Amino acid sequence: MEGKEERERPVITPVQIYKGIVSEIHSGDCLTVVSAAAGKDKGGVAQRLFLTHLRTPQAPRREDMGRPFGHECREFLRKLTIGKAVSVEVDYSRTQEKEGEKSHTMVFATVDLEGKNVQLECVKHGWGEVKPTKEGETRVYAEMKKAEEAARGKKQGIWKAEGKLPRFVDYSSEKGASKAKQFFSFIDKEKKFDAVVELVLNGQRVKLRLSESNEMFIFQLNGIKCLQNDPNIKQHQLYSQKALEFSKANLNQRDVLVQFDDCDKNGTFHGSILLQKKNYASTLLENVRRLKLGPGVLLERGAQPQCLQERVLARGGQGQRGAVFNSGQEGHLGD
Repeated sequence: MEGKEERERPVITPVQIYKGIVSEIHSGDCLTVVSAAAGKDKGGVAQRLFLTHLRTPQAPRREDMGRPFGHECREFLRKLTIGKAVSVEVDYSRTQEKEGEKSHTMVFATVDLEGKNVQLECVKHGWGEVKPTKEGETRVYAEMKKAEEAARGKKQGIWKAEGKLPRFVDYSSEKGASKAKQFFSFIDKEKKFDAVVELVLNGQRVKLRLSESNEMFIFQLNGIKCLQNDPNIKQHQLYSQKALEFSKANLNQRDVLVQFDDCDKNGTFHGSILLQKKNYASTLLENVRRLKLGPGVLLERGAQPQCLQERVLARGGQGQRGAVFNSGQEGHLGD
């Protein structure tokens, strides 16, 4: 009887279809997609999406350690999709209402990446289970069920005998400053470490997590300086926001290499971040003119050009101005 009921479920017809870029992963079954821009210089719309039919254990969040395999499920989805172009089919939405609270709408979608279905890939590798919905079945539901059975049989992912909660050490709080400095004293300054950008705080300041040890801390790029978001200076606010948006779009939740130079009294680490083998400080400086950041990204006074991967100052002719600015001086872009 149960099989008959499943066969009689209606096929879900998407209510909206669009293309976009995955900008953030919230859990193993939830992500944010920014829709493709409607035109030149027009930003897309960010939409938080739950992957239809896919359910994963709760991922760690702030003080909540989540559930076993929650971190691994989120990591699989992050590595698979972050920063990549996807096709989205919005299947349906549900509005949740709680007394005394604002109503909350959950949007469920089927997401494809490079010809493959995202939720199907998660299930194939054992990082999620399949759940039917009262709204019906999507075009990949049957394949997901078969993939789930195969993953169960191989004891992949969440189907392993047991799982343990990962151990995280967070030095990013004010109370963690002394521990951060102690941790820094043991770091090999000549070595590059694999890390993940957990959060972008401004154009040059992020929260990092070391991939191997899951130690987290605030990290600031050396060699450059982004203008502060000063509410009293509108121009500074504008440039600061642009630098923040650029780093969020290009650095958030990415796998990077990090090299440490220093640790200040507040427990903030300073050094270099390499994204796809390129110094990210150089990337910021190179895009000053293209993105009209104005003097929003500066080369710090006294910074040595060799601390960046390459010299960014353009010298096409005598007296030509480039996209590198000394702190304390007004920045000018070449015409």
